[in-house]
Amino acid sequence: MYVLGIDVGTGGTRALIIDGRGRLVSSATEEHQPFASPQIGWAEQHPEDWWRATCIAVRKAIASANLSAEEIACVGFSGQMHGAVMLDEQGSVVRPALIWCDVRTEKQCHDLTAKIGQERLIQLTCNP
Repeated sequence: MYVLGIDVGTGGTRALIIDGRGRLVSSATEEHQPFASPQIGWAEQHPEDWWRATCIAVRKAIASANLSAEEIACVGFSGQMHGAVMLDEQGSVVRPALIWCDVRTEKQCHDLTAKIGQERLIQLTCNP
């Protein structure tokens, strides 16, 4: 039994394979395109690039471990912090994702915190 772990970060995606005893069998990383800043304080990335990098990293990790995909019992997944991926009715991405370091809503965040309080905000969002 093997476990596949996938982490989509800001700069790249890493895939790793762990055996039944918790030992690292293989890992692979594929870089993403750097995030774009169309204006000061903006940070955007293309979710399609995350998917591209994920597919490549997973294939490399499985090949490096000399396994078949059928030998993977489960998958764990993590991704970069809060962001917004906007989709249309068909589930297609409509624009680059606003990622965790985008600060264009800073004023709205301060206004919301002032209106409902930081404790309530954390309670609702599980994020400070």
